[in-house]
Amino acid sequence: MEFNLVTDNWIRVYSNGTKEVSLSEFFKHAHEYEVLVGDSRQQDLSTLRFLLAIVQRVYAGESAKDLLKLGKFDDRVQDYLNNYKNSFDMFGETPFYQVTEATYNKYADDRFKIKKEGKQTGTVDIKQLNRNVSESNNSPALFSSATETHKNDITMPELVRWLIAYQNFTAVTDKSKAVLGYPVKVSTGWLYKIDPVYLSGSNLFETLILNFTEESTPQKPTWEWNINDYVAQIDKAPDNVSQLYTLLSRLIYIDWSNDKPMILATGLPMPENISDPMAMQNKDKKGNAYPRTRNLNQLHDYVAFELDKVFELPIFNTLKNIDYKERIISIINNNYINNGNAPSQLPVASIFEELKFNSNLFYERRNEMLAVSAMTSAVINTYRTLLYNAQKTSYHSLNKKKLDRMSDEFKDKAFEIVDNWLWNPTNMYRFADEIELLALNEMSDEVEEKITSDDLKHMEIEDEPMPILKATEVYGYTIRKIINQYKDVK
Repeated sequence: MEFNLVTDNWIRVYSNGTKEVSLSEFFKHAHEYEVLVGDSRQQDLSTLRFLLAIVQRVYAGESAKDLLKLGKFDDRVQDYLNNYKNSFDMFGETPFYQVTEATYNKYADDRFKIKKEGKQTGTVDIKQLNRNVSESNNSPALFSSATETHKNDITMPELVRWLIAYQNFTAVTDKSKAVLGYPVKVSTGWLYKIDPVYLSGSNLFETLILNFTEESTPQKPTWEWNINDYVAQIDKAPDNVSQLYTLLSRLIYIDWSNDKPMILATGLPMPENISDPMAMQNKDKKGNAYPRTRNLNQLHDYVAFELDKVFELPIFNTLKNIDYKERIISIINNNYINNGNAPSQLPVASIFEELKFNSNLFYERRNEMLAVSAMTSAVINTYRTLLYNAQKTSYHSLNKKKLDRMSDEFKDKAFEIVDNWLWNPTNMYRFADEIELLALNEMSDEVEEKITSDDLKHMEIEDEPMPILKATEVYGYTIRKIINQYKDVK
């Protein structure tokens, strides 16, 4: 069998229709392709980072401004792909994103080494590798995208795409962990550990340049490492973006001796203190920043409400320094969310937020973008406080699930207003009117109209923390104060 990523078609792109192209073809025509259209948006993110690793390696030390002027990738990429063609061979002596049988057995625990006969342990089914199914034999997926008889079917291009994605979105259901001479804590894939935000441009050449990180550090993607040297330093944080974007969470061996590939995986640890250009940050009590993650309770959180944090990402320094006016650009927040179950952490939901706007808005009205975001965030927090106070003082007991649901519904409505403004920006006064109208209407619909006679009687109890009518009065005052604070920003 033969399949090489450089010459065989596997990357799915859109340009007047969907088609699969090879690495060589992709980099020749990236400026003609609009977007990646793989098997899931999250898979597209892992593919994008893989492609970025190549760009970072080939153009290390250059500026995004100079690269953008090229208009398309030059022959340096083709030269690199030809020089490292063996590293992109699925069946070569150093198979792509895999290890040989000898290397696998070197690091696998005795119970999980590759056997010549008998039942093999430590295998990963195709339906588990495929993150559109994400099913183990012990826990069937109730709403799978594939029927039972086809859950383990896969084409070679699909296998390549999911192999890259699996290293980024690995769960921890694997029983096998690498033997490295010290206690190994098997890690999920790195993308699982962050909340990624990146930029999308008018075509894939521009998208890659917009997310290019200007580094003088020598770049060394995973496929350029001797596998033993790579494993020996696996606990150290990468010092270059190419290596970061190609981090391995598993040592994988694929047995092709039967009709379908049998995949074996042994878990690797993940380095600590990794700095990722795409990672949204939180801060601890001492003010130290660290990559944040999202959980199932945050499906309705939007980066649209925190553009101040978004604009701190390195990609926006790149955007400031290049001439990218009069282009359509998107800020994208994209990831899988796991089930919250520590022993498995299988993906059960996804987030995909796209804020599309004319790039001139960023260059000419950045303060207004920040004000729109901050105003909306403050209004959302005030609305949640109203819901809390209204339920707390109500005759009925506080219902957190109901509070969360109502708050999420409000966030969704507020997001639509922000998203519409970014695509078709009006003046700040008009935006402020829309947000204020939403906030006051929701107060009327969700709180005032639901006050019952029992609620009113309960308000008469002595030492009541905050009667509902008082809560709505404070809410209205606070909303108007927030609106007035931001509506004059220019």
